[in-house]
Amino acid sequence: QVFHGSSNAAIEADAGKSTLAGQWRLALDAQLLNSCFPLHHLWEMCQPEYQGEFQLSDEPGEYYFVLVQREQALRIESITAEQWRLLHQVSGAADPASEVILQQLYQRGCIIRA
Repeated sequence: QVFHGSSNAAIEADAGKSTLAGQWRLALDAQLLNSCFPLHHLWEMCQPEYQGEFQLSDEPGEYYFVLVQREQALRIESITAEQWRLLHQVSGAADPASEVILQQLYQRGCIIRA
């Protein structure tokens, strides 16, 4: 899969103090992915600066990711299944129980205020 997206600015730690009353959406050109393979480890191993072992686990699993470009670099943010489900719902108003998850994703640059 080819990915080219907007360079989303890094989020300052105090910038995440917005309320859930507003609308949320994925960061510009971000993509949601899920896989039975640990794509984030494969990506890490393919980077020129990688110095570790070139071995992937063959254990079956379920992995969830957000692909986002930040500061001119493509990032694969590993997220939980709960975060994955919530990201599918960010186009509407979120309930207060989701505030902690949304704030974490906002600070990582995976979502922005609409």
